[in-house]
Amino acid sequence: MPTSMDYCRFEPLQKLGCSLVQFLYHQAKAAVKEAAMPVIKANEFQISKAKSQRKVAADLVDMEDL
Repeated sequence: MPTSMDYCRFEPLQKLGCSLVQFLYHQAKAAVKEAAMPVIKANEFQISKAKSQRKVAADLVDMEDL
């Protein structure tokens, strides 16, 4: 059965482990965000392009009504 002295010896390792997990989590989160940015930007461009095309089409319909 572990004694309080045993716990004291392993506590720094547990803290190190927690710090490492947090570090790796933040690294992974940043890497995913960086990898996703080109896809997000391309999607934003496609959305903007589609809105512009719809506006042009709507304007043409309005002009035909004149």
